[in-house]
Amino acid sequence: MPTPTPPGSASTAPKFVYALNGTADVNSGVAEFRIDPASGVLSMLGTASVPVMHTDEGGMAATPQTEFVFVAQWLTKTIVVLRADPNSGMLAQSQVISVPELQSPPALITNPSGKFLYVADPNGFQILAFSIQPSGDLLPVPGSPFKVSNPPIGLTMDAAGKFLFTGADHQVFGFTVAGNGALTPTPGSPVTVRPPFISPGKGPTWVSALLDPRARFLFVPDSTNPVMFVYTVAADGALTPVAGSPFPTATAGRTAAVDPSGKFVFIPDAVVTAVSVNQSSGALSPVPGSPFDNGPFRNGGAPVCDISADPSGKFLLLADCENSLITVFSIDASSGALTNIKGSPFPVAAKPIGGGSPSNLAITH
Repeated sequence: MPTPTPPGSASTAPKFVYALNGTADVNSGVAEFRIDPASGVLSMLGTASVPVMHTDEGGMAATPQTEFVFVAQWLTKTIVVLRADPNSGMLAQSQVISVPELQSPPALITNPSGKFLYVADPNGFQILAFSIQPSGDLLPVPGSPFKVSNPPIGLTMDAAGKFLFTGADHQVFGFTVAGNGALTPTPGSPVTVRPPFISPGKGPTWVSALLDPRARFLFVPDSTNPVMFVYTVAADGALTPVAGSPFPTATAGRTAAVDPSGKFVFIPDAVVTAVSVNQSSGALSPVPGSPFDNGPFRNGGAPVCDISADPSGKFLLLADCENSLITVFSIDASSGALTNIKGSPFPVAAKPIGGGSPSNLAITH
């Protein structure tokens, strides 16, 4: 899950896309692509090798400014550091760092400045925090690991790097981020997420929370019901349900993406549901034409493992875990409507079927 970045400048034009790739019978690696900032077309550059693993054993994140890519592997309890060439986008292994605390398949995120790396470890009930050194070395942040009372699933931050939130089993944990990267729980954290028609203590399970880039709203999709919960985020990070929440959506989803402007939220499944966010209240309404045809996912046979809007807000990328494909949509800046770009979907490996399984996407500028 990539770090959100503010839109609207040349510095946030997308340059490279990285996809964590690997199966039981294929060497794992990070597929490297150049993305055309005007058309969204992906051109494959190559694959950087990392130690063999299943895609569900690891997680990946990249510094937004094309400096480093990090791949965490829980079976080996390591984080592989890959240095990125800012001109070519090619990756070279820098070092392998031992992380003995890691107990389960992780989710990773870097903060917007690229100074800190956070790792959600579900089985460890913890979030590991590291300071990223100029060499790519990782030093534990004071107080790390930060414990939570429910397995953390996914991580999200605002564009200023002020808050970090993680979803869990019917709960959301919030933290403020100190200047040294340390985490402090926000007031009222954790917040129980529960629809009115579900018995107490039950709600969305194993889903990711999504923070509006400007830290105004938090979005929580429901993996079992076609609804999305929305909260306002106070100056101290406290959450309050938006009037009318949860809002109906065309599909249920374990994950979703927010565009960098915070105007639209996208929920992938056999189709892609797009909703518009009221910039004052946080209320959701369907984007005209939603849901949108999801190309290779339309028959519901191929799961969407990751979804991400690029830092310019022009494109939406989806990773197909089953068929080794990346689907790219253009996003209408006014309406939020999606259009599958020419040439999409793009193969992640030389053999599109069985060539690997992109489980994580990272887009850098």
